Amino acid sequence: MTFCLLEATVRLRQDIMLKTIGHRNPIMQIRKQRMNRAICTTVPAICALVVVVAFLCVSACAETDTTVVKNERVLIAIDGMHCTSCADGIKAMLKRTRGVISAEVSFERREADVEYDPSSTSPEKIVEAITNMGYKANVKEQEGS
Repeated sequence: MTFCLLEATVRLRQDIMLKTIGHRNPIMQIRKQRMNRAICTTVPAICALVVVVAFLCVSACAETDTTVVKNERVLIAIDGMHCTSCADGIKAMLKRTRGVISAEVSFERREADVEYDPSSTSPEKIVEAITNMGYKANVKEQEGS
């Protein structure tokens, strides 16, 4: 069999497809049909998967406990700080502590104002974390109880 002159080379998904003048290559037509069939079946499958995942996310959110936990604040007196770098170190450590939402540490006032989630931690655990750094700490004032 003889083939006509090549008109152009078209690249489609790493397969080189040859477009011929007048005579069509049956092998290339079969590849193209298979690729079109694969695309036509893959796209709806991906869309269906996205819908299922979205449904599972929505149903999981609906099943979670909607109880609102109110954050609490505690004011902690800290002894043993020598400079603002000490306060910065304590603040950084408190922010990494489980259950602590926010922390402001003042070297001048020698205290830390900590907002925390009472379901995850307690003032005693926060004081213990500061004490483990080598400072003396105790609860000065507690709000939200």
